[in-house]
Amino acid sequence: MKAMREVNQQTAASRPRVTFGQELRVVNLDGFRIIEARHQPLEALGSHYHEEFAISVVTGGGFQEKLSRREYECSRYSILVKPAGEIHANRYGRTGARSLVVLVESARATSLQPFAAVLSRAAHLDRGPFRDLAFRFQREWAHHDSASEIALESLALEMLAEIVREGGGESRSGAPRWLRYAVSYIEAEFGQALTLAGIAAAAGVHPASLARAFRRYLGCSAGAFLRRKRLEFAARELAAGQSALSAIAADAGFYDQSHFTCAFREFAGATPAEYRRAMLTRSHRQS
Repeated sequence: MKAMREVNQQTAASRPRVTFGQELRVVNLDGFRIIEARHQPLEALGSHYHEEFAISVVTGGGFQEKLSRREYECSRYSILVKPAGEIHANRYGRTGARSLVVLVESARATSLQPFAAVLSRAAHLDRGPFRDLAFRFQREWAHHDSASEIALESLALEMLAEIVREGGGESRSGAPRWLRYAVSYIEAEFGQALTLAGIAAAAGVHPASLARAFRRYLGCSAGAFLRRKRLEFAARELAAGQSALSAIAADAGFYDQSHFTCAFREFAGATPAEYRRAMLTRSHRQS
């Protein structure tokens, strides 16, 4: 995908590259770079390009974008697909805008070459499935636990898969056998430092196939499934009342106590300590 149509390469050479506004946070994953960007109210950017294939997820505010000879109104939870070197221009609204920009780096782009024809086309996607993906991507971005990177990578691949399906069509079939193996692998190894690529390799499939299958057949990303298994284990250990909270967090795969506490509160509606006290009180009443 780094190789662009010749006309884009020639035109891009005469246009400036551009920053992504105010970069609030940057996360580097396996072949992806994700930038949380903010643009000021009424800001305008003239014609420019980016060097990498980019997926922009609008998370707040709105703007107009001129892209591939068309002008799009980009509102919250819409997605823009921009091939490397694609010339575009932006005008931001009265409240400015926030976006999560997913840049596909060269190593990952090479693995997507079979889909280059579809992914070389610019697009503005705001139908239901894409808006749902954008919402889930923003929600996952707010997490800061040890499963976040897998979940973000999984969702980025899921977006790519949906873009390919939108552009080229793809058949749907029953749940693959290898998905059961991937589930079993996560259930057995959830306490380890798992990656999406590692889980996919264990199942013998491409990470994009794994990400798509989890969403389609299990209704969640691989990262969300991993996080749930870790929290279910932690809940059982807390109810048993024997291990220290720090030991439970480490055994469950959380890399620090604060991340464990935040994730568990969202999962169970109580902190680990509160949950343990409630379970022990219930056990004493029943005995």
